[in-house]
Formats: sequence, structure tokens, C-alpha cells
Amino acid sequence: MNKTLKIADLGNVKVFSRNSLKTHAAVTKAMLKSYASVDTIISFGGGNDITYATVLALRVSKKQVVGGINIDAHFDARPVIGGKREGSRRTAVGR
Repeated sequence: MNKTLKIADLGNVKVFSRNSLKTHAAVTKAMLKSYASVDTIISFGGGNDITYATVLALRVSKKQVVGGINIDAHFDARPVIGGKREGSRRTAVGR
């Protein structure tokens, strides 16, 4: 097997402040456009919630069940106070 690895910056996706659904739709659309010309994409940036939009694009483009991995660069261990974890987890990934 003699494959050539090509790396490219596919640019930025517009973020819609205070409108995560619109942002997710923009990310999914951009990823779908990219999957039309490549097999594999490694996406950097965004919050944990962006994982859903990127994996959705992969599932739609491949027309099959897929999985995604989110690598979080932050140490999110929060203390337990009164039986609940302190801080908020607003994303579906965090629930």
C-alpha cells in the first residue's frame, strides 16, 4: 500500500454568537462539503458540543453508523459540594 498523506487547512467556520444550533448547522455543512473530496478529516477547535456537528457530517457522508472522539484539553475535575459536582455542564457531551 503506497498512499500519500496530504494535509490542508480547510479554513474557519463562522460562529453564530449565542446561537449554537446555527453554529452546529454551519459546522456540519462545512464538514459535509469537505467530505465530498477527502476520506478523513481531523478537526481542531471549538467546544465539546462541536463534536456532535462534526460526527453528524461524517455519519451523513458515509451513510452508516460511525463514532467520534472528543479530546478535551482541559482538566475538568470539579469538586463535589453538597452531593453535586460544582460548575455547569451545558453540553450534551458533558451530561
